[in-house]
Amino acid sequence: MRGLAVLLVVVHHAWPGVLPGGFIGVDVFFTVSGFVIGSLLLAEIDRSGAVNLYDFWTRRARRILPASLLVVAATLGATWLWAPEDDRRAIGEDGLWASLFAANFRFIHQGTDYFASERDPSPFQHFWSLAVEEQFYLAIPIIFAACALLARRRGWSPRLCLVVVAAVGCVASLAWSIQLTSDHQVVAYFSPLTRAWQLAAGVATACAVPVLIRWSVLLRDCLGLAGLLAVAVTGVVLDDAGFAGIAYPSFLSAAPTLATVALLVAGTGTAGRTARVLSFAPLRRAGDVSYSLYLWHWPVMIVASWLVTTGPAVNAMLVLLAYALAELTYRYVENPVRRSSWLADRRSVTALVAVSSIGTVTACANEVASYTARVSVNVPSTSPRAQPPPPPPREPGRPVTDFDLDPSEAPVTTGRLEIDAADVHADYPDIDRRGCQKGYTDGADLPDLDSCTFGSGSRTIYLVGDSMATALSPAVRIAADRHGAQVRVMAKASCTLATGVTVHKDQVGGPYRSCDRFRENLLTHLERTRPDAVVMVNSDGSAARQVDRGGRETRESTWIDRAAAGLVRSVERLDAAGIDVLLIENPAKPGDDAERGTRCLLGGRTVAQCAFRRPEPGAYETAYRRLDGRVPLVRVNTQACPDDRCLPVLGRTVVWRDHSHFTMTYVKTLAPAFDRALQHVWR
Repeated sequence: MRGLAVLLVVVHHAWPGVLPGGFIGVDVFFTVSGFVIGSLLLAEIDRSGAVNLYDFWTRRARRILPASLLVVAATLGATWLWAPEDDRRAIGEDGLWASLFAANFRFIHQGTDYFASERDPSPFQHFWSLAVEEQFYLAIPIIFAACALLARRRGWSPRLCLVVVAAVGCVASLAWSIQLTSDHQVVAYFSPLTRAWQLAAGVATACAVPVLIRWSVLLRDCLGLAGLLAVAVTGVVLDDAGFAGIAYPSFLSAAPTLATVALLVAGTGTAGRTARVLSFAPLRRAGDVSYSLYLWHWPVMIVASWLVTTGPAVNAMLVLLAYALAELTYRYVENPVRRSSWLADRRSVTALVAVSSIGTVTACANEVASYTARVSVNVPSTSPRAQPPPPPPREPGRPVTDFDLDPSEAPVTTGRLEIDAADVHADYPDIDRRGCQKGYTDGADLPDLDSCTFGSGSRTIYLVGDSMATALSPAVRIAADRHGAQVRVMAKASCTLATGVTVHKDQVGGPYRSCDRFRENLLTHLERTRPDAVVMVNSDGSAARQVDRGGRETRESTWIDRAAAGLVRSVERLDAAGIDVLLIENPAKPGDDAERGTRCLLGGRTVAQCAFRRPEPGAYETAYRRLDGRVPLVRVNTQACPDDRCLPVLGRTVVWRDHSHFTMTYVKTLAPAFDRALQHVWR
């Protein structure tokens, strides 16, 4: 069953379109681990009536640490050699948490911080599940020891006591998972408290083995067949967004968990057909090396992506490479340490080696985490005068509604500039942790008004859109303060505000339906509350890859026109409610190309070499023109993109903090344009 679990995960990571729900392999792992550990501890209680905690933990150390620390150390070495310079510090920090078996808490923090989660995938990301298991291994022997002691004193059956505890744990943990998924899906996914019920389900199954082995082979085979079918269906039907608008894990995690329980039941007692299927030699071999294969496959793929362009064919070769590394690790690292009678007889030595090994690897991780990516660049002493695109034709006497910075308001260019990648990455408004921006899988509920209201005043401005709204919030807040207004930020990751437009997102594995519901909830809320102004902005890619009602992608060449039409519908809907609207042009962005922006500068190139072509007018400018300039448009690209070239540095200001978003320092320079736009609205 471990072989089945690891293959689900590997196929999902290598070819996500083939098995979008393959992440359920982790759920299978959790349940099987609960069963295996529960069986081992029950056997010890049956032999001695108690649990030797020290012996249990030293055995776990011999089993878990050698392969995991080897992979962490190798990945840190690859990071030091080949990772993008501006990512090395964050990856080192990931490795530090991974070596301490607390990676899940690291990714909970990053998952609730959109701008941190926007970084490239971490090669240590998969260590979150190992961390959950290790946290379980700290707690479960203590629970078993306590139940054994209580049962002995009260004359109870230890198995019955443990079944009751496991059942209570299952109910409480699953209930918490369902509740937390609706409020904080990322926390629910990574938290040991929401995953505990899956491990407890495995423990309960182990406790029930004396009863299960008396069941008929036919009954157990039927359960096994149902379990295999359920695993297959969930692996195909589920995706990263969950199913039918319900986020994962919630109660959806019950499907792979109960399916695994059914397979475990099928494997007890006399072997039936299901047990023989799972004993298929290649699958059994995959199970033998499953731990090492799980550890190796993800960093191999991520490290390769730093060096070459990956794809389905390349991924196939990477999977073979990961399997080869897993075989070597299993034969020459895992087994020799785990089966060492010398270490088994010297538990204190095992503990000392374990602690020193963890200390050594964490020291290496800390060294990588201390990496400083700095560069000194020469900023040209002069730059071409920035010229915004011409405004749309307007009737005589109609006021200009196209607002931009005056060139004199832009950052002044100077000689040399020292750039520190860590400072650049940290230069963003830290408000998304307050829940003001919903993630891809966070559902369609609006952010909490109290948490996402900034400033005070008699007027209210809503800043709405996607992560661009969050990034641009400092400029809007500065301008709002000057007009005695408060700002409410309501955003959802990469969610277009164009009415009637549904897009495909890889992050949710299909049509982004929760964005459609979020947009409708937001527009309805705005109509009901009727704020003094609504400021709208999106990334230029938020409306790309549109799909029709059947979920099929439409023609790529016309997406801007359809997005602009949808934005016009949204603006006209708010206008009909008597709400003033301001549009922000789609912010230019370097994209993932390492030859652009800050990452390019860190590679030793000049400002001119790291410039990139200014994008064509996006959906927001197109909508502004279709509205004949009846609503204001605030331009945010002109000064950074003179003469159709976007410069990564303007004066002593780094413009982009990542592949998409402006730095907060640059955003604050845009406040005068927003100030004038609000003056126009409230004239």
